[in-house]
Amino acid sequence: MGLVEKRIAAALQKDQFPNWKKMVVDACGLQKLQFEIAWEELVKEGFGDWYPKNVEYNFFGPLTEALESICADDLGKEAFAGKIKRVHIGCKRAWSSLQAKVENDTLYLDADPSYAKTKDDARDYAKLIQETIESAL
Repeated sequence: MGLVEKRIAAALQKDQFPNWKKMVVDACGLQKLQFEIAWEELVKEGFGDWYPKNVEYNFFGPLTEALESICADDLGKEAFAGKIKRVHIGCKRAWSSLQAKVENDTLYLDADPSYAKTKDDARDYAKLIQETIESAL
């Protein structure tokens, strides 16, 4: 990660992450939800113009949409709050498709946000995240 990417990652943390975190927390109502973001994995060299939209479309937008559905009632809110304490977002995979899994009390989201995404892709990711969480609850 070069200086350009480090600056992008720092700007995402400072300027975008607070809003993204609020979106997710508002969707699930769980103020104590912890986030582990591997910023150094998310910003890929040579793709500076694609951020922050691609990070939102890969992770925070779909997660928010999934949680709005799961936590639409008290049963869903309680089930989610009883199981998920942490969200880990990173990019260890070599391709763009999202991998979502729940291990112990952590939801892991792994995708490569250097690939262009659309709102339709985000909806597909939301469905995958929702199904993953619901099967763990």
